[in-house]
Amino acid sequence: MKINNNYNNYNKYIKASQQRDIPREETKTNKEKNINVQISNSTRKLVDSMKEVKEKGISERVENIRKAILKGKYEIDDKTIAKKIMDNIYIQEGERIDE
Repeated sequence: MKINNNYNNYNKYIKASQQRDIPREETKTNKEKNINVQISNSTRKLVDSMKEVKEKGISERVENIRKAILKGKYEIDDKTIAKKIMDNIYIQEGERIDE
C-alpha cells in the first residue's frame, strides 16, 4: 500500500484550501409562518414501504458481506478505499484537485 502518493494528494488539498480565502456572504431569508401539510394515509403507507425495502436491501447487503468475511473471501482494495475517501473530501469542499 503506497502512503506517499495519497499523502501528496492530501497535501495538495490542504494547500489549496489554505490559499482559498474567499469571504462568504450571508444570505438573508424572510421568516415565514409555519405551514401545515397533511399527508394522506396512502402516501404514508408508500413512504413506510419504501423505508422497509431500503432497510431490507441494506440488511441483505450487510449479511452477504458478513458471510464473505466468515468464509475468508471478502477482499479489500486499499486503492479504491483511499480514492473514495479523497473523492468524498473533495465533494464536501466543493472542489476537485487534479492529481
